[in-house]
Amino acid sequence: MYSVLLAVGIHHREMIQRKSLNYERILNVEIEKTNNLISKLVPFHILGVIKNEKRQVDEFEDCTLLYTDMVAFNEFCRGFADPREAVNLLNKLFSRFDQLCEENKVYKVHTVGDCYVLMGYNGKIDKSKRFRGVVIDEANRVINTGFEMLDIVNEMKEGSKDKSLQNLNIRIGVHTGSVIAGIIGSKVVRYDVFGDGVLIANKMKQHAMINQVCISEDTKKIIMQSPELA
Repeated sequence: MYSVLLAVGIHHREMIQRKSLNYERILNVEIEKTNNLISKLVPFHILGVIKNEKRQVDEFEDCTLLYTDMVAFNEFCRGFADPREAVNLLNKLFSRFDQLCEENKVYKVHTVGDCYVLMGYNGKIDKSKRFRGVVIDEANRVINTGFEMLDIVNEMKEGSKDKSLQNLNIRIGVHTGSVIAGIIGSKVVRYDVFGDGVLIANKMKQHAMINQVCISEDTKKIIMQSPELA
């Protein structure tokens, strides 16, 4: 009888341990999912700041920004019988842009209407280690992303039978300059950028030719320092 009770007790303890291990595995998976989600919302270096419920203001010199503008997008949207079609199109386009950001290791700041904003610094390198080579690499990756964005727009136009898509055009502006960035909000967090660099990048977008990437003189000076061009 004692042996039976002992066996039952051991079995019960093992079942509890297994359940505990399963719960721990599930919890770790959920934590990883949450961290992956947050990492899409803020640069990598801000993750620890958020977890510790702190605030941090980033100041960057020579930070490369990219702004896009869908040309005459409001008029373009009027060509759709159902407004949801325009929203779906923009979602499809920006989803491709999101994928580009991951592939080129640049950080998507946000979208405002039909405007897509990204920056070269993604938080994977400590700010104190952003030496000249890193700054040049960031600028090149941003510019390459801009050209690939143009390719995506052309691909969508050429691959569609919808004639209205032939009027889908984009302007892209790039500038490298001083930027201040940080978390805005307390409940719904958002990492945003401010400063002269932001204003100039926005201006470059406005002055860009249709379906072209327009870079500022400051960005040109940065990329001309690339070893390949020296």
